[in-house]
Amino acid sequence: MNSLAYYFNIIKTIFKKGFYKHLIFLCALVVFVLIEVYEISDMKSNLFLLKYTLGLIPSDFLNLLWLLYQIILTVYLSYLFYFYEIDNSPEFIFMRTDFYRFALKKYGTLQIVIIIFRLIIGLICQLYFKVAPIPWLVLGLNIGLYVLISSLVFIFFLLFYRKNI
Repeated sequence: MNSLAYYFNIIKTIFKKGFYKHLIFLCALVVFVLIEVYEISDMKSNLFLLKYTLGLIPSDFLNLLWLLYQIILTVYLSYLFYFYEIDNSPEFIFMRTDFYRFALKKYGTLQIVIIIFRLIIGLICQLYFKVAPIPWLVLGLNIGLYVLISSLVFIFFLLFYRKNI
């Protein structure tokens, strides 16, 4: 349990070092997308609007930018988290711990954070559009996309580590 607290402290440190600015910008974009979607809401179903807001239907330029921004933000957070020790204290990895166990714990921790964050955004949008019942498939696709992106960064991290041993 101690190592889990350490990983959450890393995430807290990353946010304190300036990642919170990107998160605030992300929240502002969510508001802008919700405002834009509110204007076209009379023409579309609420489930379509939910998918559009989450970035699952890149049908216009603004929504494509919205999707790309979320993907880039996920890649950036994953990079900062996975490479934190290599950038700040490589002796921790190389001298004190089994790297693969360490890497799997980091992977699991970041996936939990991504799932919780994406679930919160999805449920807020779902409540905004009053889609009932909760569209678990849509939320699952949204979460799955960002877990997949973070997993690809994790594979890159493992390959980078293996190459530099």
